[in-house]
Amino acid sequence: MGLIELIEPPLKAISKVNRNLCNKMDLSRYYGIGFSLLYVLISTAITILLHIAATRMNPLDVVLWNAVCVNCICVVAVCIKKPKTTGNMKEILLLTLSGFFGGCSTVSFATAVMVTTEPGDVVSLYFTLPISVIILGFFFDEARLKIVYVIFAFLSLAGVVFVVKPNFLFHSGTDGNAISTLGVILSLCSSFLMAAHFITVRRLKIFATDFTLVVFLTNTFVLLISVMLCVYFRVFKFPDSVGKVLLILSMGSLYGSVYALMYLALTNEEPVVVSVIMTSEVALTYIGQYGMLNLTVTWCSVVGGILITLSCLGVAVTKQNEEDPENKDLLQEN
Repeated sequence: MGLIELIEPPLKAISKVNRNLCNKMDLSRYYGIGFSLLYVLISTAITILLHIAATRMNPLDVVLWNAVCVNCICVVAVCIKKPKTTGNMKEILLLTLSGFFGGCSTVSFATAVMVTTEPGDVVSLYFTLPISVIILGFFFDEARLKIVYVIFAFLSLAGVVFVVKPNFLFHSGTDGNAISTLGVILSLCSSFLMAAHFITVRRLKIFATDFTLVVFLTNTFVLLISVMLCVYFRVFKFPDSVGKVLLILSMGSLYGSVYALMYLALTNEEPVVVSVIMTSEVALTYIGQYGMLNLTVTWCSVVGGILITLSCLGVAVTKQNEEDPENKDLLQEN
């Protein structure tokens, strides 16, 4: 027997094992999870940078110049993809409304982060978003309001109470100051407006509207609202140092990547998995607030953040069970 005949069988066996290992280690199925984790990390970094920027510039100026930077990225994306609409008036109206709601939400959230002492509390309040979506969906999207959602809504509300720390419930015995009233209003408004944004975007599915248009219009409204606020409060000012310019450019670039990562995450993974991973942003923001900004985290904030996170997880899992074909069949049989 020659050398070729002797080594051919083991070589074929090794090759077969390698192919099987490659098939089992198909990393493409983890892309969605990876994109979701990157989204959370970058979104947390943006929140921390916003808080830092507020110590160097007027919050409205930060929002304005960040919007200018993001809009430049959006214009480039639109020029490359050249998205088109069907020309249907309903689609145009929904696009406009989604942009308006998303723009108002973005401005509210960014301003809330910069005018409060604890950005982690702002993120916690923002993550009442699933409850806002359920409430708005019940009134405007013909969605069913089930008992389990009411339970999660009260759980989320309890979390809000712990984060807000109202004086009539939490007196001087609490280990920290309550989040400012303006911060609470802006955070909850941001959550509510983003819920309206999600519902209008969901209705755009029937027109197969390109996601690039939604992002472009949203950031166009962010820019318009920022300009109006800066003009009204007379705080319009150009960044007057290299450090400020670099800070704005870094935040703008991160904002642009966040939109791309969200799109990639949702196209590579189930929405319920993405939403569950996103809830880790609450914990990461508190960690970043303590480790990078030297801001203490109160026990009330931790409890509130946990309750709101649990409500988000509960809503996500419940929605997944409802959409599972096997569970649908069981519900219909019962």
